[in-house]
Amino acid sequence: MTLIMFTFIGFGDPQNHTEVCRQIIDRVIEEEADFCLILGDLVNDGNDAALWERVRLLCRPLEERFPIYPVPGSLLWTNSF
Repeated sequence: MTLIMFTFIGFGDPQNHTEVCRQIIDRVIEEEADFCLILGDLVNDGNDAALWERVRLLCRPLEERFPIYPVPGSLLWTNSF
């Protein structure tokens, strides 16, 4: 058996909290991590392309630093995405 150690960062629900998320992202970028989980509802409406674009732009600095794994929230399960 091989033990693999890793560090990850997680935060959630960026849908309505752009400025707070920007502050969190700035802090996350400073950390040494192997990947980042974005938990919960990324957008209010999974069918709204403009909301997805806003989240994509918000998270771009994270994507440049390490892999991102979004975890769908309840609002995304009720919409197509």
